[in-house]
Amino acid sequence: MSDDLGGQTSYFQAEARSIRQIIRDCETCMPLNSLIIIDEIFRGTNTIERIAAAKAVLSYFIENKHFVLVSTHDLELAGLLGSDYRVFSFEELSGDDRLTFDYKLKEGLLKNKNGIAFLKGLDYPQNIIAEASKISLLLREKYDL
Repeated sequence: MSDDLGGQTSYFQAEARSIRQIIRDCETCMPLNSLIIIDEIFRGTNTIERIAAAKAVLSYFIENKHFVLVSTHDLELAGLLGSDYRVFSFEELSGDDRLTFDYKLKEGLLKNKNGIAFLKGLDYPQNIIAEASKISLLLREKYDL
């Protein structure tokens, strides 16, 4: 999926239509316990609406007895899903200008936050790293992340 400026369709519109089709299939022709896989659900829209819509859709799938695998970078979404979903993460090792992953699923949320560390490894200016770190800390405290 991608933005189609010529066709006047945004990434989010294409993604929302695709997920709507999955919901229609759930309502009409998919057997119970079908496997549904979604990568980075609703990544084409703003954070608050992405998390809210993703939570509602994922709850719908569980209520309708489907098996769902979904990936997200939204830690808040994982917290909202409660006991309906089991949360897994990969462990990563930061090094210079790259991240490496062990690709072994571990139960629970990712403990390390790697985005700003990766920017630092790419030698972003220190004032950008400092401001990003400060804002990240404020957001984590404000939203209990």
